[in-house]
Amino acid sequence: PIPCVPWQSQTSGQYQRRVHGFELKVLRRVWKSLALAALIQFVHSSLTNVVYLHHRQGARLPDIGYSLLPEMTQFGQAIGDYLSVATIVISIAFALTPLFSPPTPGPRFLRSLWCQDFNSR
Repeated sequence: PIPCVPWQSQTSGQYQRRVHGFELKVLRRVWKSLALAALIQFVHSSLTNVVYLHHRQGARLPDIGYSLLPEMTQFGQAIGDYLSVATIVISIAFALTPLFSPPTPGPRFLRSLWCQDFNSR
């Protein structure tokens, strides 16, 4: 099992009230930003669908980038592949960091979510 806070202490009323109280405080502060982001995403997706619906395939537009930049060599392609893999591995490592870090005081939202998900199976 994953090293977590015991399930019983996570389900205690005091722990739950503290975690939910913290999340409600955060939600009260950022609800306008979340609403604006949802509205912008809705408008963007709607306009993208409208443009896709009305688009007609035509002649390709010239792109000067292909004439300015030389073709990528085999070495350049390998470097690009290594950078892509490193980015993905580092992102996954940072996402899993709360599982293996020492406990800190206060709510550990991500850690408790991971623990609840894996210990319930």
